[in-house]
Amino acid sequence: DDLRQVWVAEPSDMPGKLVLTMKVSSLTTPPPNYRWYVYFKVPGAENRYFAAMDTLQGLPQFIYGELPPPLSTPAADFGQFTVLGELDATSNYTTDGRITLVVDKASLPVPVTNGMELGALAGSIRQTSNPENGVGLTVDSAAGTETYTVVGNACVATAVAQASPVVNRESTHRFGGALGLLLLPLLGFAALRQRR
Repeated sequence: DDLRQVWVAEPSDMPGKLVLTMKVSSLTTPPPNYRWYVYFKVPGAENRYFAAMDTLQGLPQFIYGELPPPLSTPAADFGQFTVLGELDATSNYTTDGRITLVVDKASLPVPVTNGMELGALAGSIRQTSNPENGVGLTVDSAAGTETYTVVGNACVATAVAQASPVVNRESTHRFGGALGLLLLPLLGFAALRQRR
């Protein structure tokens, strides 16, 4: 039940897709009757949407759907989860606890378009013995809510430093993390060696 982090990205090599990634402590053997959710709200939609991996049928399956407007906190949500369909086939998980949920932006009742601000973003892990989504909740571990502005799946060229190579960076938002701070000194050092 240890939710570490949630990422939101629009990779340039996956046009029309919104990629939601969760990191938990481990998934060496995904436990039965669990659901790993990422919730988000789209402007113009009354309900919220979710993307999820669950093990209600044994093997992990990847689904998306909707649920009623939020209550006071994600942990307080006991409403019905309505499954609308399966996520993109590239959705997956790894044994080290990374869950990748790939949403087709056009597949939602209110499609996700550039410029939209997705709200009420939150991660949640639930365990239940009831096969119906959203019923029989016994454990809930939720992150704080965040927002994300949709910019599209195109690379943006940005110069790292004068006389250094152009670096392509994709639109990504994390709820934490410092990878960018580690990459900049390395790229600057590589550019300096290249000039010599």
